[in-house]
Amino acid sequence: MSDRDDFSELIGSARNMTKCSSFYFNGRIRYGTKGEKVEERFLCMNAFRVYICSIKIPVKIESQFNILSIKLIDRTSDSHVIIETEEKQVHSLYSLHDKASIQPFLLILIRNLHAVFPHRLQAIVEIRPENEYDKLLRLSNEYYEDILNGIRPCGGFSVRYECACDLYQSSCHKYVQNLIDNVFAHRVSREFTFREFESLTQKDWLPIIHALRHNEWFTKLTIENTKLSSENIDELCTVTRLCETIKDLRLVNCGLTKDFGTRFGHCLSVTCVENLDLSNNTLEDKGLINLSSSLQQRKLPLRSINLQSCSITHKSLQTFHTTLMNNTCLLKNLQTLNLSGNRIKEENCITILFSNNDNMLEELHLSDVEFSLESFFHSLATFSCKLRRLFISSTKSSNPTVNVGGVKTFFTRNQTLEILQLTNANLSNDFLRELCDGLHSNIYLNKFDLRLSGNQLEAFIREYAHHFATIPSLTALDITGCDLDNEMSTLLIELKKNRKLKSLHLGKNFNNIKAKHMQRTINVMKDLVLENELEYLSLTDSKLKEYTADFLYSILNNTSLKTLDIRGNLMGDAGVRVLTHIIKINRHLHTIFYDRNTLSLNNFEEIVDAMEENHAIQYLPIPITDIILMKTTEKDRMEKLQMLMNKLDTLCTRNQEQKENIFSPDSLLVIPPANLTREINQSWENQQQLIGDQTSLEYILSCSNRLNNKQEEIQSILTRTTRIAKISSELYESYINEEEQLKNEWNDMCKLFEQKLIEKNDRLSRKFYQLFKEQTTINYDDKLQEQIRTFFSNSNENIQHLLNKEIPTRLTTYTRECYI
Repeated sequence: MSDRDDFSELIGSARNMTKCSSFYFNGRIRYGTKGEKVEERFLCMNAFRVYICSIKIPVKIESQFNILSIKLIDRTSDSHVIIETEEKQVHSLYSLHDKASIQPFLLILIRNLHAVFPHRLQAIVEIRPENEYDKLLRLSNEYYEDILNGIRPCGGFSVRYECACDLYQSSCHKYVQNLIDNVFAHRVSREFTFREFESLTQKDWLPIIHALRHNEWFTKLTIENTKLSSENIDELCTVTRLCETIKDLRLVNCGLTKDFGTRFGHCLSVTCVENLDLSNNTLEDKGLINLSSSLQQRKLPLRSINLQSCSITHKSLQTFHTTLMNNTCLLKNLQTLNLSGNRIKEENCITILFSNNDNMLEELHLSDVEFSLESFFHSLATFSCKLRRLFISSTKSSNPTVNVGGVKTFFTRNQTLEILQLTNANLSNDFLRELCDGLHSNIYLNKFDLRLSGNQLEAFIREYAHHFATIPSLTALDITGCDLDNEMSTLLIELKKNRKLKSLHLGKNFNNIKAKHMQRTINVMKDLVLENELEYLSLTDSKLKEYTADFLYSILNNTSLKTLDIRGNLMGDAGVRVLTHIIKINRHLHTIFYDRNTLSLNNFEEIVDAMEENHAIQYLPIPITDIILMKTTEKDRMEKLQMLMNKLDTLCTRNQEQKENIFSPDSLLVIPPANLTREINQSWENQQQLIGDQTSLEYILSCSNRLNNKQEEIQSILTRTTRIAKISSELYESYINEEEQLKNEWNDMCKLFEQKLIEKNDRLSRKFYQLFKEQTTINYDDKLQEQIRTFFSNSNENIQHLLNKEIPTRLTTYTRECYI
């Protein structure tokens, strides 16, 4: 058996053992084993893994490593290279002969690494000597240009994911790659979410998270409502430490415990994450204290922190806020802080944030606090508070005499507040009176959104309705569910005087109005809508029933209202008829919510049909609650129900497309690459296989001393694929020149041939006429002679067509086929 047959059998055995259909490189080498001992081995490599096998058949895999695990490539000489991996394993590779070069293998290895990390290879893998990286990359790039990464969806995430699957020896799910290439790539937000992979196991998540380590596409990472394994938590910590593009990290209800504070704390000081959401995890005080200690060394900004429902108390918050105060970078950049759902007993652990004038906190969320709001606002009044949005819910409001006037002082002096939400806060009349007095005295605020839903306001409105409704800066008011049934008409009359009011939420305040007073309340509300320029009106769960139709008439020709919410009003057939008129006539409404009105299938059909005539409404959501009810009462008409839902969706989409382009520029840029992913990857694999086979052959020849292995000659062979294009171009230019020259020569020959042909045909025609005349007794005139000449002339034309058209065309076709 020849050496070639032996080598082919060796490759076949290696393919069977490694389960690889093909190798990008293969060849015999010398491999350093124990100490300085060197033995002959068979080196082979596919796209993501390097194998070192025995040379006996059947081969055995003695060592292997994934290219992601490579940390150091040290080229000590042309024939010797040392590769160090994450496992602290050192692989010493020698060429089969001292005069042979190991460089062909290195170029393929660099090529594979460069495909996975096109822009960050040098930062990930250390290459020695220092100037060797540029040299190898230059040689590699002479036959490989980095044009694929720019058009691969999501920056080539699928390639890194497949490589990570090989690293962890787990299955590579095509479903994951297709979803990322064809769905995630279209997201303008560039958010990577894991809810699409909930069907996969936590082990299958590991390579997905690992592939994000050196991501350059996604800027937001979200994992919700899934308990993360310990391995995935560690990998997430590594991702946040290494990835520079992820700015938003959301780990919501992921089963994180107090130990997470220690594990995540190691990377928190250096991560580029700016918006951190750890809500609904039991971090407890210990976990927050550990995070706080890491924040002390952080030199990068954090813009928002969400610690909602993390089982923390004022003890750890004191430490956390002290850390923020001592770190100027954090203090000057933190804009949003969410501490809702944590039982906080002392307000000073919150207000300490505002004691430093450098604080830039603009949004604060609190709930379930056990200190008084009077005391809280009294403290805020003494500090530099730059809050724009303050959300407080589920708290108690006491009225200690020592804090009288503190609330009024805060709202009189405040210059920045835009939204104040005090929901389910059991607000006292004294607190509300100071709030109103302060806002009336405030000369700084211009647009103020006040949200007081869930509070008992009846007694306060009875006494202070005018004072409350005419707050100068009030532009939005939410008093949903405030038990104002008996005082609603009084409040609405006063609200008519506020011409700045744009948004109004009145839901759940009409259920207990006496029948004799209901019509008067509806009339006042109609006057409010007609006279004021409201843009948003909500009457959710008011159960207006037959009065809904009466009120809706006021909206028929309204030009200011953009959003109408009439969910939960049981409006009946009369209300539906008026609603359909609104949809047909009104050209200013943008959104209508109408669920929970006990609609029948016929009612729903009327609304959908009315939408055909409206091109302004962009959002008319399907009434889910009513649809569910229809499925029990209209079982025989399910096909029609489905048809109506599809039609409504189509009509809303039509209106949205008329208003704006539903695709963003970023999304449009990635659509063609996503559609071409499969072809690009296939082309890449074919090119990689071709170059790998060529390089392996070159290495084999150099080891066999059949070819001079000078660097220049190796480079020449390795760059043949590039020269093909150059040679092809030169050949084409030469062909064009030769073709023109051949055409010119052919034209000259044709002219000479045509001249001789004409002379010959003329002689033949005369001779034919003479012979014909001598051998017949019939007398012919000159007309016959002319006919004979015409016949030969036609023959000349056919021959000219053959010479000038058909033959040149065939010549051109044959020569071009030869060129191709």
